[in-house]
Amino acid sequence: MKRILLFLLIFCLFSCKRKVYFTDFENEILKVYTPGDTLIFESNTKKKDTSYVLDKKISYAKWNPFAHSGKYSYLNGIVYNGSEKKRYEGKPYPYVLLNLSKTQPDSTILFIHYKKAFVLRKFRDFNKATLDQFKIADSVYKFTDVYQKSGKTINVDLYWHIKYGVIKYIESDTETWQRVNISVNR
Repeated sequence: MKRILLFLLIFCLFSCKRKVYFTDFENEILKVYTPGDTLIFESNTKKKDTSYVLDKKISYAKWNPFAHSGKYSYLNGIVYNGSEKKRYEGKPYPYVLLNLSKTQPDSTILFIHYKKAFVLRKFRDFNKATLDQFKIADSVYKFTDVYQKSGKTINVDLYWHIKYGVIKYIESDTETWQRVNISVNR
């Protein structure tokens, strides 16, 4: 009986996780998109592409002692988008557009993904000052990533506006897509 109680006590000590919280700045990033928003992009060849913000979820991941370690709960803020082109069970198929994750109070993972453009960055003390290293204009940030596809190096540029989210993206061997249903100069 003592062994069982000791085991339960040790298990509780190791399984009790402290919660992390999004900062005011991180919450502002998550407020960029609201379910129901329409994102309309036009390419330099005059093609149009429309998607919709489907859902936003902010929650702690379920803890699994075999999959998670550390002393903090894993916090996720995820925004999903989809289009009429790809459907699942009669609804637009959801893709992750924006994901902010925290596993510790002083570090944040930023993931932005729109069509072929994506950004994955880990920040220590994520705030306006640390984001400013990517700033190219007033409230506009440019992220560049490189990946391999069929043995070819692909450069991807994604432009993020602090108020409107993704406003432009370019893949090195394809078209440039600009969001057309906003006015960045407002």
